[in-house]
Amino acid sequence: MAVAADAAFHAADFQENTACGCADVSMPCPRWQAVHERSEPGRLACTDPRFQHQRHRSYETAGGSNVHVLSV
Repeated sequence: MAVAADAAFHAADFQENTACGCADVSMPCPRWQAVHERSEPGRLACTDPRFQHQRHRSYETAGGSNVHVLSV
């Protein structure tokens, strides 16, 4: 989603925050793991921690519009 937004809106500058509350996206997300350990335990072992976090990016395009991208 973020790559598509970069290309579509020609936005090189963005701010990214985690919507899950984690400070370090290289570490496992406790919220994500808590959900999947019950419903899909096999997914814990094979999902890279970088892809476990909910993210929010905000862009300001060259035209001055604000664009928000959520990745959950």
